[in-house]
Amino acid sequence: MQRRKIILCEGKNDLILLDELVRIFKYKENEYKLHRQGETLKFQSKKNEDTLLFRKLEEKSCEWKLLAKSESGDKPTLKIFSWCRNYLFEDKIVEKIVLWLDVDRKNLEKIIADIHNRIKDAFGKQKIVLTHEKIKEREFISLHKIFVKTEEGSELGIFFLLLISPALEEVAKKLFPEKQEGGAITELSKHQDVQEIFSEILR
Repeated sequence: MQRRKIILCEGKNDLILLDELVRIFKYKENEYKLHRQGETLKFQSKKNEDTLLFRKLEEKSCEWKLLAKSESGDKPTLKIFSWCRNYLFEDKIVEKIVLWLDVDRKNLEKIIADIHNRIKDAFGKQKIVLTHEKIKEREFISLHKIFVKTEEGSELGIFFLLLISPALEEVAKKLFPEKQEGGAITELSKHQDVQEIFSEILR
């Protein structure tokens, strides 16, 4: 079974950008799922929605190479990320899990501290520390590899942190001021720096 990628992001505009990028990187329609939280009403609750979405991802018959799920801000995104903590470990199903956040004028250390505070309870009595390694950085976008370790230094898992500074919408508006928000974000998908960073994730 082919291992999958998971991207957890903050909002619908992230999915607009990602929808363009999966086409650029030649994903077939049956090979990815871009899911906006709450888009499906048949589930009784958000928890059921999340459970069924990830359960499908784990099915041998599932053709998705990529599941991208948007929430409604950084706090809900971090919450679902902590819920997915089992995918941080070496996993037969998930090759890579990516947490995509806007910087919103925070520094990297503050962002990592916020992530730590959100996910530490998911590890129970096991105290964890997060260390990081920069993979690639461009003017407004960067990708980091985050190591989840015990206090003694043993590695528990790995995830990737994608940051846009200060925020996706602000970058798109600055670079393409003549376009409406959706159009500007579509244009951003063609930007060399964006494609270079996302090649590390989508290929």
